[in-house]
Amino acid sequence: LQPNPEPVTNQSGQGKDTDTGIEVDTRSPLEKLRYGDLKPFGYNLFESEPTTFAPVGGVPAPEQYVIGPGDRLRIFLFGKETAEYDLVVNRDGTLVIPNLDRLNVQGLSFEALQSLIEERVQQRKIGVTSVVTLDELRSIQVFVLGDVNQPGSFAVSAFSTLVNALFVAGGVTEDGSLRSIQLKRNGQT
Repeated sequence: LQPNPEPVTNQSGQGKDTDTGIEVDTRSPLEKLRYGDLKPFGYNLFESEPTTFAPVGGVPAPEQYVIGPGDRLRIFLFGKETAEYDLVVNRDGTLVIPNLDRLNVQGLSFEALQSLIEERVQQRKIGVTSVVTLDELRSIQVFVLGDVNQPGSFAVSAFSTLVNALFVAGGVTEDGSLRSIQLKRNGQT
């Protein structure tokens, strides 16, 4: 048995394997990169534009979702009295429930909010129970800067991730690095 001979190549690095006759590229990855044939991995992820990252409706909220201004809640009351309220958390973080109370809900988890409203309903209305759902999530402002195609401030859903923010900013430029992306919040990275 003889070892396979080296493919016969031309100056462009293209050649045919002498045994199989199949076209092969014998250039090293560095040569392919130098001549523009090897594309950096991952940048094409951001080539298509997102349809939207606007507030999402009808999505079940996780129990630990933190309530804030702009969240839209739906409260159902059942029992001796029935009612349905479509309410929005005010800018000051309060929720005003008609015929019940004004509650400071900013910073509470969704689970804690459900418990608080249930407790207040039971205190104020005997024989009435409540069900609380998140009807629409608030938008949050994010500021994307650095080597992105469209740096600036964007409104995204409260459930958005870093990848969603990069999508609305047009993705990372080829001068940027996909390995060095940072989220900075409240002075911490």
